[in-house]
Amino acid sequence: MKITEHKRTCPSCGVILYYSTKYHLARAITKNTKCKNCYMSSESVRKKLSNIAKKRIGKLNSMYGKKRTDEQKKLISIKTKEAMSTPEIRTKMEKIWNSEEFKNKTSKTHSGKIVSAETRLKMSKSAKKRVKRQGFSASSFNPDACILIEKYGRERGYNFQHALNGGEFKVKNSKGKHYYLDGYDKEKNVVLEVDENYHKYTKEYDRKRQEEIINILDCKFIRIPI
Repeated sequence: MKITEHKRTCPSCGVILYYSTKYHLARAITKNTKCKNCYMSSESVRKKLSNIAKKRIGKLNSMYGKKRTDEQKKLISIKTKEAMSTPEIRTKMEKIWNSEEFKNKTSKTHSGKIVSAETRLKMSKSAKKRVKRQGFSASSFNPDACILIEKYGRERGYNFQHALNGGEFKVKNSKGKHYYLDGYDKEKNVVLEVDENYHKYTKEYDRKRQEEIINILDCKFIRIPI
């Protein structure tokens, strides 16, 4: 008897599940079991893993309770960079990062979260390191936004400076820090900001930031959604 004869669909996602015997199939139907992905993504399982399983898994790790030396960290960093520099791995990772599934999952993970002062400090330090490494921007940028800025500029006669075209233009604010503009046409004094999904959580901050930039540059300010 073929193994493919004993099958059913996952009650959550509809993927086909195969069973080796009628007994296993009958038990799965009785218990209404889900596929592995759906089971592991359920809230109850995540809580169980975070409270119990993580401790057990941690103790099985050879590095449990230990700290890596600076030399070990440096070696791991070198090996990771070497792996990521290969075209095959880089292409594979870029496909994952640019997929809608990954973007939606990342968005849901961070949606509504309140960042602590300690975390903001760590993010700030990380951004400063990125500035020294990249040499043009204190923040990460979205390549798709750059494409949108280029298209918008061509269609309306603007020449915007952005992350991939000369680096993001920076404006020093009243606190002595810098605002990095998504796009800026210096000749026509026009600022273009691209509103991604997360901007719906930062409307008040965006409003104050826009007002201050307009006051400093005396510019025209345009916002477009992505």
